[in-house]
Amino acid sequence: MDTVVAGSLFVTQIQSIASRSIKFTEAAVITVGKFMAGNASNVIPETALLEGSIRGLSVRVRDNIISRLHDIVSGLEKAYSVQCQFQIHKGVPILINNREIAESLYDALVQVLRPENVSYLPPIMGSEDSVYFTLERPSAIMRLGCSNKKRGIVHSLHSPYFDIDETVLKIGTEIFYEAVKCYLSPSKENK
Repeated sequence: MDTVVAGSLFVTQIQSIASRSIKFTEAAVITVGKFMAGNASNVIPETALLEGSIRGLSVRVRDNIISRLHDIVSGLEKAYSVQCQFQIHKGVPILINNREIAESLYDALVQVLRPENVSYLPPIMGSEDSVYFTLERPSAIMRLGCSNKKRGIVHSLHSPYFDIDETVLKIGTEIFYEAVKCYLSPSKENK
């Protein structure tokens, strides 16, 4: 029973899930970000701990990923005589923008930033806690760029060097003001 070999095989096998079990027109990400085993170079460790994340743009895709992960774990137990404890933490639901709110927010962005500085983004595999607002009320999310190459503020959100160009806060406030003003305008009720 070699937990490092079994764990390594698990990591390599899950790489085939997105390419072989998910339609090529759909998106899926399966990542192992943590693999810990042993304390010495000449001792086979008794246990290994692997942690990661899964992402999909639909509940069906996420359920398919989880089913395939269970299949792989079951196969490893049989093939390598290991015992696996497999846990899935639910995480946040998939965020889907409300079309009407997204269009209204887009209009507000254009008013503040001009059309050439605004665009719709394709779906991304990010995870966002604001999804809980979308479950309660019609909502949409927008992304404001907060980097500034001239000032050296260039690192991504999850980098230990992340910083924000605070001028974006004023822009964001103006956008929200415009969005609320447009949403509450009397002409909106007549549409």
